[in-house]
Amino acid sequence: MNTNKNWKINLLNFTNESFINLTKIFKEKKFISKQLNTYIYKKDITNFEKIDNIKKKFIENLKKISEIRKLKIIKEYIDLDNTIKLVIKTEKNIIETVAIPNSKNHFTICISSQNGCALNCAFCSTGKNGFYGNLKPYEMISQIIMAKEKIKNIFEKKKITNVVLMGMGEPLLNLDNVLAFISILSNENALDINKKKITISTSGITNKIKKISENNIPLALSLHSTDNTIRSKIMPINKKYPLKSILNECKKYLSNSNTLTIEYILIKDLNDSDKDINNLIDLTKKLKCKICLIPFNTIPNSPFKSPNLEKIIAFQNKLKNNKIIVNIRKRRGENINAACGQLSGKINNKYDKN
Repeated sequence: MNTNKNWKINLLNFTNESFINLTKIFKEKKFISKQLNTYIYKKDITNFEKIDNIKKKFIENLKKISEIRKLKIIKEYIDLDNTIKLVIKTEKNIIETVAIPNSKNHFTICISSQNGCALNCAFCSTGKNGFYGNLKPYEMISQIIMAKEKIKNIFEKKKITNVVLMGMGEPLLNLDNVLAFISILSNENALDINKKKITISTSGITNKIKKISENNIPLALSLHSTDNTIRSKIMPINKKYPLKSILNECKKYLSNSNTLTIEYILIKDLNDSDKDINNLIDLTKKLKCKICLIPFNTIPNSPFKSPNLEKIIAFQNKLKNNKIIVNIRKRRGENINAACGQLSGKINNKYDKN
């Protein structure tokens, strides 16, 4: 007999294919899989007793072997710009999720894919606190569900239109779980987020990019330098996956009619010179992509600083003058440590309201 109180299957881990297989096991009609998705994700039901349009016997049997269990929020912060940061307890540690307002009625959700991060990039807080393992699909889905609930409670009519895997962790090092999460997220009977509105960010795990291409998921490459020596200094993973191999995989990725964005954190006197601009121009001539410039966001015990606004705009304009699509990412949530590179998975009482 299994004495583990958490032995039950969590249905939030189930893709549509998993639900269909479940109905086969119980010898039920296939359409019940659609109904289960609807109850869980459209009607936000986590209590089996409230599922009233499916055979009672099937639900009773399902209840014996499964549960609908999401994670729990332990802290929440709201910035002056309406950015929301949720601090969430997982099975192994603490993660952070950010809901970013991107228009009057729309939010982008930035989710974490791992408990911490093993890559230890110099410009990011996440890796400074260690790595505690991969997140399961339900732990990623929980972030969306809880963000959705929080947005509804605070802003009523606002909704989630975009999801980016740019929070804590390297998504491509947890790819199987990430793809299962995206399958649930994009399922029209579940959360119904258009796959074109979902973006995976990677530091460049080259042997996994092909799988992203096959699934036609928009990709953002965290480049941050066009020089191998500098990139290896600020991103140690570059020693294993150097620029040439990454760019070759990106070319293959683009050949499958996919969308690529180059993310480039601007760090004063490190990667913001005219030479860096020219290298970026040469790179984008080889890759049909757009560039997102990200002014460095302050993190504890870092020697780095962001260039001033004048230099950032000049950097952008030089790229624009070469017919490159480029934007500057707006700083969102920096007052609550929710901006790019600031997620740490630690509770900071400095930002408590009370």
